[in-house]
Amino acid sequence: MRDSGFLRVLRAASVLILLAGTAARAEDLTAEKVADIRRFFELSGQLAAADAIVEPMTQQLMALVKAGDSKVTSRQAEVLGEQMAIAIREELNSEQGLLAQMIDLYHRSFTHEEVRAMNAFYESSVGRKLSSATPGLTQEGFRLGAEWGRKVGPRVQQRAREQLAKEKQSGG
Repeated sequence: MRDSGFLRVLRAASVLILLAGTAARAEDLTAEKVADIRRFFELSGQLAAADAIVEPMTQQLMALVKAGDSKVTSRQAEVLGEQMAIAIREELNSEQGLLAQMIDLYHRSFTHEEVRAMNAFYESSVGRKLSSATPGLTQEGFRLGAEWGRKVGPRVQQRAREQLAKEKQSGG
């Protein structure tokens, strides 16, 4: 699902921020810095990923509505779905929405110069390639991770059972 992919990207970005150990020095959040952070979100594909979650969220909400009221007509469902999508987008972009929170996170984590450098990277040919390849790489990475988990899971469970049996035998 796209929404969980977007959330995973956000989590991964947060981890990278923490691991990088970069902390923005005390500086004001200027309109120019906000614009540059928004530009970074656009260049890196994060804005497109945020917009991509609208459709799956709308579908999930519509399924809940239909389950709760089987008398909803197709036309009513269509109008309701359109209005939900509009509302979700408005919430994402509201003053306290996810985008504003992410701008604040990046403001606290990176100086304006660092944001400019990230934009310069994403404007380069390698940055554009990374941005366009990331969704597919992420999807394939999750597929590989799930496949690996299915293979490793039973062995890990077996080792855990063996260890538990040892602990029980030793009176632990």
